[in-house]
Amino acid sequence: MQEKKIYVPEEDPYFSRPYIDVEEWREKPVRHYFVHGGFLGTEEGGTQVKFCLYFPEKEKYEGRFFSICFASAGG
Repeated sequence: MQEKKIYVPEEDPYFSRPYIDVEEWREKPVRHYFVHGGFLGTEEGGTQVKFCLYFPEKEKYEGRFFSICFASAGG
């Protein structure tokens, strides 16, 4: 049985070049691991696709995940 793939990066030139430019522990508002990055080549129209991820300390993680996405004119 062939595995069904949800996403194949090689078939998506728009999101094929991810980068991370900040990766660090932060203390406020509570201690968390912060990751910031984006995707090269997505600067069309002056808007680049970027992301921020916030991870709690391993001991405080309760098995839940919250994601909020803001739409913009760039897509």
